[in-house]
Amino acid sequence: MEKTNTAQDASNLCQQCGLCCTGLLFEYVSFKEHELQNVDVGAYKMNKPGKRALTHPCQFLDGTSCGIYIDRPSKCRSFACISRQKVLNGTIALDEGNAVVAEIQGLLLQLASIGEETPGLDYQTIGFRKFCEKFAKSIDKKLNKGTLPTETEQKVVSLCFEIIKIIDRHFRKTSRLNKYAQLVTNIDYLAESTKQR
Repeated sequence: MEKTNTAQDASNLCQQCGLCCTGLLFEYVSFKEHELQNVDVGAYKMNKPGKRALTHPCQFLDGTSCGIYIDRPSKCRSFACISRQKVLNGTIALDEGNAVVAEIQGLLLQLASIGEETPGLDYQTIGFRKFCEKFAKSIDKKLNKGTLPTETEQKVVSLCFEIIKIIDRHFRKTSRLNKYAQLVTNIDYLAESTKQR
């Protein structure tokens, strides 16, 4: 039986994915003052004295690859998503990891197409995490008033919930899972009670 180079497979998965740099998993990555000295970082935000942060989507993401890979911040170097760890330890094969990436990318494309057609529903400009937070608040307001979200909004809630479930299982644990589960449940409850009236 031929042994697989799981270290190389894990590296390949990262380079074919890049989702950690898109705003899907993180809003920013902090870096220390001495890091990125060889890189023109342009705009960055301060999050603590002596620390700086690159906001996501990262300005150095080129397709699915890091444009400053050799000089990337230590936080980027040390992050390993759940799927990468599973490929690295041999729990799953590279093909399985790539299938997860393809699934989430397909859902993100569906969400992006809705954003192109519907003002206010474009997650790409602010990143998925921030979008989910703002969108959940707006849906909560409607539900608290007893108003059922539009069909498009319900579809976005469902897509976000599916994406968040995949993030939680394959990339990193997320607190947004319970929030979106609650939104789905509340929409279903309100829709059912509206039918009974």
